[in-house]
Amino acid sequence: MNLRDRAWLPARLALLLALLLVLASCGSGGSPSSASSGGAGGGTVTACGGSSSGTSTNNIVPLVVDGVCGGQDQAYVTIKLCVPGSTTACQTIDHVWVDTGSSGLRIVASVLTVSLPASNPQGGNIVANCAQFVTGYTWGAMRAADVYIGGESAGSVPIQVIADAALPAAPGSCASGTLQSSVSDIQANGLLGIGLLRQDCGAGCAVSGINAPAGWYYTCPGNSCSPVGVPVNQQLQNVVGMFVNDNNGVQMQLPTVAASGQASATGSLIFGIGTQANNGLGSAMIYAVDTNPADAQTTYLNLSTTYNSTVFPQSYIDSGSNGWYFDDLNIKVCGAKQPKGFYCQNAGPLTATMQGFGGGNSFPYSFSVADASTLSGSFAAFSDLAGPASNPGMIGSTFDWGLPFFYGRSVFVALEGTTVGATAGPFFAASTP
Repeated sequence: MNLRDRAWLPARLALLLALLLVLASCGSGGSPSSASSGGAGGGTVTACGGSSSGTSTNNIVPLVVDGVCGGQDQAYVTIKLCVPGSTTACQTIDHVWVDTGSSGLRIVASVLTVSLPASNPQGGNIVANCAQFVTGYTWGAMRAADVYIGGESAGSVPIQVIADAALPAAPGSCASGTLQSSVSDIQANGLLGIGLLRQDCGAGCAVSGINAPAGWYYTCPGNSCSPVGVPVNQQLQNVVGMFVNDNNGVQMQLPTVAASGQASATGSLIFGIGTQANNGLGSAMIYAVDTNPADAQTTYLNLSTTYNSTVFPQSYIDSGSNGWYFDDLNIKVCGAKQPKGFYCQNAGPLTATMQGFGGGNSFPYSFSVADASTLSGSFAAFSDLAGPASNPGMIGSTFDWGLPFFYGRSVFVALEGTTVGATAGPFFAASTP
């Protein structure tokens, strides 16, 4: 079976760069009740997967790419959620998509079987969270949960419950692209954002009153939603940063996959960098990112990539992208009846040089591009799935190092406000085979 036989869609979860503009000046309909009204929204539980994969030990959990939820090049982990303070009102959820391009845990409401309390309601109203990604947006209630991933845990974590029944429809200032509200939309039971930031927004979203930025947090009294400021510690949190131990970042390891792809691939998500014998940087190359919010319009939190003698300053490493996304006018883009959003021509080996912000470390990585129309739709793991980052016929400023970059190497994400040895986060790092 090839891609024409299956509804393949490009998936790019990196938060829209435009949303970070709120940081430039600030630094880095709701239910009338704030009681534990239940995040699941009632109805039949609808989830993908259905079983845990592999064994978690200490700070390591299995990372699986298996296509069970319908997506290709999507890496999943299993987590456990509990009502805060409870050891019995808990639920294990598998096939939660791991995303280095965002921060925060988001679970689809239809998956939940436990009733989670509202997280820090304001004026008796549940706080709603909006996230605008490259390919769409999520809208859901802020609820609190104790989170367990392998041997790591964090208490009373503010999370987003996508499509929570306690909320009205998203306001226009949130709605950007296509609403992602179900398991089939996301092709996962939830998203685990383990990116560079400790919160999804930061100080810019702590501004209250009429200065509260649109597109992030809302309250919806009377089903009319308005932006609201939320203190930093009450925003959607990067769960890793809340762990008691191993809380300065993560390492993702996936095996090499065959050139033609394969049915599945299993690796590891390792918490902490340099905190235990099993998570050292070793010889991995460290890539600095721009940490100046004043540069939000162009390079904030990005690194640089040079490809075909063109510099792409708004580049990033994103496990939530299911391909290499870059612009090359010499590679054929798939037609209307082919896998839309991908390249339909074999090309390579190609070389792209990743460089840290401000002329930091650099390394040339080799990769190839496959004709997406010839790849097997029964496979889930591909190292050569690729597509344009911009509209066809254009050359933009982004080079997206998606999940295919992760195969066969270790990739590290160091959180802001942490240190790894003598190096301060945030930064990316990757092995250089």
